[in-house]
Amino acid sequence: MTKTVTIVAALLVSTAAHGRPFEGLQCGKSDVMYLPGKYFAPGCSEEKCDSHDHYVVKKAGKQHIVDRFVHKKGDDLFYKGSKCRLIPYD
Repeated sequence: MTKTVTIVAALLVSTAAHGRPFEGLQCGKSDVMYLPGKYFAPGCSEEKCDSHDHYVVKKAGKQHIVDRFVHKKGDDLFYKGSKCRLIPYD
């Protein structure tokens, strides 16, 4: 048991902010997370397990997939008409 706790603690310490599993985006007044498809592999516990990339917004303590509201124009990304910018790690 203590070996497992030690391993988990070591993983938590070694995981810096740069190791976060998502890209944070600021789109107007909304914070949107881009999650790669590997987090939606078949057998996952999320609402969509299709191995596709998804955009998620957290509202009222719940996470909602908002793919239909996210659009790309050239190199720019928009959520409900607001241009998105990458939130820096630090």
